Amino acid sequence: MKNRIAAVLMSICVAASMCACGSETAQPAQTAQEDASDEAESGTETTQEQSVSLTDAEEAAADDTAAEADTLAQEDADLSDVRPSVSLMRFNKYEDKDMTTIASCSYDAPALIEEAAIAYPQLNKTLTTDSDAIAAQYEKSFDEIEEAAESAYDNMEGDAEDFPSGEIEGTMEVVRCDTSVLSLLDTTYIYYPGSAHGMTGFDGYNYDTASGNPIELSDVFADMKAMETAIADNLVSTATGEKVPVEDSMLEFAFEDAYENLNWVIDRESVRFLFGPSDVAPYALGTVEARLYFDEHPELFTGKYGTASGSYVQKLNPYELYAVDLDGDGSKETLSVNGIEEETDSYYHTGLEVHVGEEAYTQEVEFYDFSAYLFHTEDGGNYVYAITGSDNDYQTLTVFAIKDKVVSTVGQMEGTGAGVSFVTMVDDDGEFDAEKSFSEWFPFTDPAHFALATRMQLMSSCSAMRYYEVGSDGMPVPQTEQYQIRNGIELTSLVELKAEEVDEMTGALTGKEVDLPVGSKCTFYGTNGSDTVDLRMEDGTIVRFHVDGNFPQTVNGVNLEEAFDGVVFAG
Repeated sequence: MKNRIAAVLMSICVAASMCACGSETAQPAQTAQEDASDEAESGTETTQEQSVSLTDAEEAAADDTAAEADTLAQEDADLSDVRPSVSLMRFNKYEDKDMTTIASCSYDAPALIEEAAIAYPQLNKTLTTDSDAIAAQYEKSFDEIEEAAESAYDNMEGDAEDFPSGEIEGTMEVVRCDTSVLSLLDTTYIYYPGSAHGMTGFDGYNYDTASGNPIELSDVFADMKAMETAIADNLVSTATGEKVPVEDSMLEFAFEDAYENLNWVIDRESVRFLFGPSDVAPYALGTVEARLYFDEHPELFTGKYGTASGSYVQKLNPYELYAVDLDGDGSKETLSVNGIEEETDSYYHTGLEVHVGEEAYTQEVEFYDFSAYLFHTEDGGNYVYAITGSDNDYQTLTVFAIKDKVVSTVGQMEGTGAGVSFVTMVDDDGEFDAEKSFSEWFPFTDPAHFALATRMQLMSSCSAMRYYEVGSDGMPVPQTEQYQIRNGIELTSLVELKAEEVDEMTGALTGKEVDLPVGSKCTFYGTNGSDTVDLRMEDGTIVRFHVDGNFPQTVNGVNLEEAFDGVVFAG
């Protein structure tokens, strides 16, 4: 995948150079036309000679354009297996009163990472517009909840610590991400102070990856009335898996207004229609879903979108059973990942269990919570990546291999979990803006290109992220030597220091030495994970320090605590 990304960037460079060449060629031709017009009065011979010259130039330009088009078309074909990589920007807001939180808001706004935005410009444009709309809607809803919470707080009876704070939380999931479909599911939970219970709702966002356009239901389904019938026949409770009887009037509402009330996503095998509690059935039944499989109902679909092939990542919710074809024989095996709970503390676990069919495999590991994913590679390999969290948010990645329906442990990566970085925003005065700052998460979508974050203890406690691919044994293999660090920590030099300049585009040293006077402010930028840390100065210059990681740490031979103010070590 590293080579694929390099190819993307190279194709952009080639295209840019071609555009530059085209503009340089066009200008002389325009000048020649102007000269021909000026000289037209001087005689026919000059005009004819100029006309012949222009025709030759035009023919040459046409040949060049055709050759360039062929080259770009071939590059586009070469890039057809590069799926877009998505990140989720996590925003958080709080409203406090008398030292009490009375309302909170958190939501995810999707975006394409840089190389994906370059490779899919129209998709990037569409997703950016939708992402802004998502953020605006959550901000508007939070204002309404905040107003309701303030009123409820002012009129409450009893202690402030018992106040039921208002809440809106949005969680975005990447349901499918390949060169055909990008499908996102936004799940929203809203609670107004004083309400009997909260409400859950869904919004699906489906895009044609190549064109960047939103996918409409009419693009997917050939017969809309048949689709309505199939939805009614396949309603089930997601909590129990039991069939849900149709509430005709409620389902009719979902089909009104050109299906604007339907919330749906496209996964690897089906189209899923999701309904919140009380949308189409009694509240007690919880979330209801109708899943229409491409291979089970071929007559329903246009054929433009269908079952995905190749590698994929599937999230495995704890304790849920999944039907997956693990050996490619066309039949599906049941798969689940569970935690082994400590008898005296239901929040504490002593191990992980991976179930394939009737067989269970156990790995000892201590944790409080966990998430799990099935990584299916292009060569047919199946690996479960389980990320466990323990004290002080310390994470461990445990990798399991599934071969011939037999599970085994491949290895572990201590201090490592899903990729995340913190993006610091400042206000007009240059001060840290907590409400505009956000965490950027990088969900797993591609076994050949995924982000992991590892806890480091170099010049501060920090989370360092880089991209990996699944190796031949199932363990992650890094695609870059350097990690990225975006943690918001700012260091201020206490003494004069010297550092090596780093080229931001290549990550290589430029050979220049940079002087840092006393009072220089720097933020973390990257590390090799062992003995170098890169910092970004206020003017944007990237500088590298050599670090001795043994405590007390030194940077370029100077004691860390004496060299910088603002150093933060956890624990």
